[in-house]
Amino acid sequence: MYKVFAVYILLRSLAFPCHKDRSINNFSNARRDFAKLEKVGRLPETVTESSGLTNVAGSSNVITLNDGGNPPEIFILNQNGGLIQQVPITGLKNHDWESVTMDNNGNLYIGDFGNNSNKRKDLTIIKYNTLNKTTSKIQLSYPDQSEFPPTPSELNFDCEAMFWANDLLYLISKNRGKGPVRLYSVPSQEGKYTATLVDSITIKGMITGVDYNAEKKELALLSYGYIYIFNVQHAVNFKSPISVAYYGRLAQSEGITYLQNDLLISNEAGKLFRLKAKK
Repeated sequence: MYKVFAVYILLRSLAFPCHKDRSINNFSNARRDFAKLEKVGRLPETVTESSGLTNVAGSSNVITLNDGGNPPEIFILNQNGGLIQQVPITGLKNHDWESVTMDNNGNLYIGDFGNNSNKRKDLTIIKYNTLNKTTSKIQLSYPDQSEFPPTPSELNFDCEAMFWANDLLYLISKNRGKGPVRLYSVPSQEGKYTATLVDSITIKGMITGVDYNAEKKELALLSYGYIYIFNVQHAVNFKSPISVAYYGRLAQSEGITYLQNDLLISNEAGKLFRLKAKK
């Protein structure tokens, strides 16, 4: 199955080359921004399908989690993939965990919103208080989805990318049909919400991860083989694309997080890479 998926990704990349994104959206070439990509470690054997990555607030460590069908737990790692702690989150089920992010108060948000077939009506973000080990749920629906599933050309309601900023959670669609990549927001408090459609942009790659750099006011969107950088100094949207970089086909890469100016990337093959910024 993995080989079939790899062939699909290769064909999709060839069909929609990155230069088209640069010409459509006025991206520049980001090769000047990053010096090199290097493998920095392997993930623990218990991390079988890393589907998200985020920094631990106030620490140099990172957190990852496994994709759907695995036990409900998170993994605290050092920046080389060494296991520091494996934390079960009791009372939950990992239906399709696809992303993880953290706010400034140490609350962890787990996106149980993987939706390959676009049929789900139980899309959920789990809010996990890392201090008292309690959980609450943020339930959401998309304002522009009316069919479950929609027609094949409208399979645009899968999501594997989420970040926290300014007391809101932002979700970025992983389109399996036609149409632009969409940016949605929901409150970061427990409740049931219809997400707000914030912005959209034409990007040919399927978005599998994202991180927000609060100091640089910058977004990094991850897809299979490419990273898209946006300036969000004035507002969180896609209005100010900076650059797009080809980083190589590192198997099924779905986790990304900033380490100051560098980017750490994890994939479902259990490897960890660092895209180093130029000095």
